[in-house]
Amino acid sequence: MPSLLIALSAAMPLTATLPSPATARLEGLGTNDHVLEHVATWLHKPDKVRLARVNRHIHAVMERLFAGPARIKDRIRWTRSLTQLHARCAEIAALPKPWHAALHERLFQCVTTRWRILDDEASRILAPFRPAVAAGTRIQHAGRPAFVTDMLALPPSDCSRALATCVSDSKGSVLAEMPLRQWLAIADDAPDEQDAIALLAAIGTYASAPDRASGTRWLETQACLFERQQALASRGEPACALRTKLLCASALGLEEANPGDLLGVTVSDRRARWDALLHCAAGLPAQACAEVLMALGRSVRMDATHPLPETSLPRWRSLADIAVQRLRPADTARVLLGMVAHVVEPEERCAIADSGMAAYLADCAMRLDASLCVELCEHLLSIADQAERLESVWSTVFRLADAARDMSVKARLAKLLAFRVDAMDTRPADSTRRWNLVHGLIKDWPPGVREALLPSMVCNLGRWHADPEGAVSAYLQLATDVSDRGKASALAGAIKTLGAHPRYWNLHLARVSALPAPVRHKAMEPLARSLFGVMSGSGEMWRDAVRNGEPVTIDAVREQLERLLDMLTPGQRGAILLNLTSAATYTRWTWNAEVALWLLAQVRKLLDHHQLPGQQRHEIVIVTALARWAADARDETGVDAVYPPLLNAIEALHREARGGAVHGLLRGIGATAWRERVWALYDTLPAADKTIG
Repeated sequence: MPSLLIALSAAMPLTATLPSPATARLEGLGTNDHVLEHVATWLHKPDKVRLARVNRHIHAVMERLFAGPARIKDRIRWTRSLTQLHARCAEIAALPKPWHAALHERLFQCVTTRWRILDDEASRILAPFRPAVAAGTRIQHAGRPAFVTDMLALPPSDCSRALATCVSDSKGSVLAEMPLRQWLAIADDAPDEQDAIALLAAIGTYASAPDRASGTRWLETQACLFERQQALASRGEPACALRTKLLCASALGLEEANPGDLLGVTVSDRRARWDALLHCAAGLPAQACAEVLMALGRSVRMDATHPLPETSLPRWRSLADIAVQRLRPADTARVLLGMVAHVVEPEERCAIADSGMAAYLADCAMRLDASLCVELCEHLLSIADQAERLESVWSTVFRLADAARDMSVKARLAKLLAFRVDAMDTRPADSTRRWNLVHGLIKDWPPGVREALLPSMVCNLGRWHADPEGAVSAYLQLATDVSDRGKASALAGAIKTLGAHPRYWNLHLARVSALPAPVRHKAMEPLARSLFGVMSGSGEMWRDAVRNGEPVTIDAVREQLERLLDMLTPGQRGAILLNLTSAATYTRWTWNAEVALWLLAQVRKLLDHHQLPGQQRHEIVIVTALARWAADARDETGVDAVYPPLLNAIEALHREARGGAVHGLLRGIGATAWRERVWALYDTLPAADKTIG
């Protein structure tokens, strides 16, 4: 259907005066708006634009359902006054109702987290539009014996289902109202198997939870669950689902049962129960076996009282062997992933790595489906890295990536390997060797695949590589035939690796200049941040950056940054300046009057270019941030010189966008010489922005 609509819309002349049969059919479809909405949700943005051009009705529907909300989302980002806030609320009200809650919440988050000057008033305005959080209370059935009696009086078809809900709602507290064996008997007698399973699952979830005061209840529950499943074993296949639930409940009870916290429970008790459950699981059908093994995998860990590798390694090996030999690849992966995901103790990680268990599991990964293989390898690499035993697992995963036939699997494994090149236990020479291995593996792959791997290949490259310049050159070779966006991202990574050292300036600018204009700013951003950090007074950072080069003045840094910005379009320049402003607000960079004046000069260029209200976006946020800084830094040297260009910039903003900046200045204007002019700006604000005293 989407392809038919797009094909028809592409073939249809927009200037036709008489409707063709295709137009008539599309107009008939357009009257059914929910069908059109369903079709359009599957289309990419360019295809949505083409579909909207078919006729006026479809254009109106697409405008209401997609284009309008997208524009409002963008406007919310630049809301910095109460007047703009009221305008956004009115625009949201004109949209279809399904959009209201999400957009009001987005607006609330914007004005309360990024615009703290008027956040109380903004919260008051938005309060009626935000969905109220119900403060209703749930009836607790604990302590009401009559309640269970009422449930037992229900027909058998409803009793088990009602009791399952009761146990879950009360978080297991009603289980104390009658013996556990009676609860299990009710589940056995349930006429519907699904109701019985639901009740058993609820009972198992809470009845097996350990009681820190005493392990007696835990032992009794475990024994009762195990006896019940043994009784069901004689019934064969019809009782398999119930038996599986009982075994899973017992296995999940082992997960939290730490013998060090349960009085009366010994390590041997826990091990014996685990071994018995594993033996039962091995005799179940494959699907049921997988469920029990997954539950057991959550508790394959060392006992806190005996944290020795030999206490857990046999369990790991036994569980993995059964999963590999008996289950389908998908179920095998679920079991192994569940097992390794619960390996959290340092001793366990070292035991898995030293015993060869991690390498064994990595070999098992070859039998799994593509996505599951990658996920298991990711866990194993993480375990080995944190245990500082990475080499054997990394080498095994590299062999998997080299031998895999599916390119998607090869690419995902290569990405994991690249991120784990620099391990905690690795010398720089070993990291370099691993990086070169991954580089050699992927250099002849298709451009699209290589492009996706570029960020992982440059991650922390300059921190450990013996020859960062040579590594960057080899890295950029991977991006020679990728898309323009990929080249920009690759160059940004190279700039981050080499840093803002003066000896690289000409090289960086030459590479950036060779990029197409639409993507140039992506590569410039890291260089601009480095230069702005130097210009913002971070002398220590600058001394670190200029390791062996000649001393460079701040004027040279400023000139270089301005050369860089002049290569960009106004929109790109505004995005980078906004990024620099945000970075200076939330990092250790110290603003001073000189930096503020430079920012205002750059903002003035944007304001001269964007004179229409709808064009002012980045400028609004930057000027508001500078006003807040000027109010906070009113006693610092040189701040008085910032006020004239700052006030000029505020005056250049459209009056509906001035509220945040003016109120920011009013917080700290005091008795300065600019008090009169600030209050004059206040008088120009719309009425909504004067509601704050």
